[in-house]
Amino acid sequence: MAGDEIVFTGKAEVVANTLRREIQRGMLKPGDVLRQRALATRFGVSPTPVREALSSLEAEGFVVTELHRGASVVRTTVDRLWENALIRGALEVLAVELAIENVSAQPIAELREINHAFAQAGDDAVAAGEANQRFHFRMYEMCDAPVLHQIMKRLWNSLDLAPNSYRQHSESVEQHGEIIDALERQDRERAVSLIQTHVGETTNRMKAALDELTSDKSAKDLGAVRSGRGGGHRAPPLPGKRVEPALLRRVIRTDP
Repeated sequence: MAGDEIVFTGKAEVVANTLRREIQRGMLKPGDVLRQRALATRFGVSPTPVREALSSLEAEGFVVTELHRGASVVRTTVDRLWENALIRGALEVLAVELAIENVSAQPIAELREINHAFAQAGDDAVAAGEANQRFHFRMYEMCDAPVLHQIMKRLWNSLDLAPNSYRQHSESVEQHGEIIDALERQDRERAVSLIQTHVGETTNRMKAALDELTSDKSAKDLGAVRSGRGGGHRAPPLPGKRVEPALLRRVIRTDP
């Protein structure tokens, strides 16, 4: 139809987009091996676009390639989660400071539209998570800083897509709205304060959850830690401790 935008997507991009979505939604688990021949057969393509897709996903932090094992879905560690959360929190502030220099009516209107979609998503975790991500990435686009955009993309990829289960959905919607208002007024001090609170709350909750998760090496799951079974001493995060995907989804959600 006239006026419709036609988007052409290459084979490698189709493969990468599909695998990325399946990893984010837990359909592919950490440690799952991604065999090139099997993927080529599944997608009906030659091995070349599969290799390109896996290379792209590795650069984004979704996949790791190991000698004699090939590509597999990356395993999450406590240290990596915490490091990425701290870096992302600091860069969110930088993003707001840069975005405020490029405020205009169009991006503000788009942010309000995205936040409306976020509000409408309600209890739909997938729709809310995707809308929340669109909100933050629209702010990053306002920065006109491609390197920052790529770094933030990789940091987001390291965390689960679903919204923060510790914060009320309505509270996140309200905080997004306040950030938009501050950006529209180009009130730098207010915008920075709001994003620090918005991100800081989630980072602090994440730290508490990770401390609880790693407070007892013998605890088999978060329920064991919370009920006090198997000990109860508190310890700093264990270096390189792997977090099982089902447990990770119960502990950490990303909605800063």
